[in-house]
Amino acid sequence: MSYPAQTSRPRHHGFTLIEMLVVLAVAAALLVIGMPALRDLLVRNQFASVSNEFTGLVASARSNAIKSNRSITLCRAASSTATACDNSADNQSQAWAYWLIIASDNTIVGQGAIPYADGGNVTLTSANIRFNAAGNLARDLPAQPTVGSDKQCRTMSLYRSGTIYPKTASGACS
Repeated sequence: MSYPAQTSRPRHHGFTLIEMLVVLAVAAALLVIGMPALRDLLVRNQFASVSNEFTGLVASARSNAIKSNRSITLCRAASSTATACDNSADNQSQAWAYWLIIASDNTIVGQGAIPYADGGNVTLTSANIRFNAAGNLARDLPAQPTVGSDKQCRTMSLYRSGTIYPKTASGACS
């Protein structure tokens, strides 16, 4: 008696539905675990960027004072098109959204906007920072500039010599 020759079924190469669902479930779990850490990293980088921008503005104003051998003022402006500093008493502790660099003869050396970082902004209890021709602060500042919100705080130390150093603080600005 002879038996018919057995033919083997062709094997399909690929993933089953269950294998795909397991991979998707593991990927979703990893994403849920990693998102808060990624969000915190992005916020810290945004705050670092804003404080670096402000540090660069201070350095630019100081450099202009030394280069031009005249007094230079970095100040808060009321708008992006302002041609004068916003020195009103009501605005002494408000956020710096726009800035001007003005020479002692009232010519505008530079102007622009400070980037906004996740609810944070640059605050300073003085409306301006003035450098003399030697690049030193023309007067002592009453407080340190800060970039902050209810989530993050970066304080900067501004020294009489005109140098500025950012410092990081944990938590919200007080």
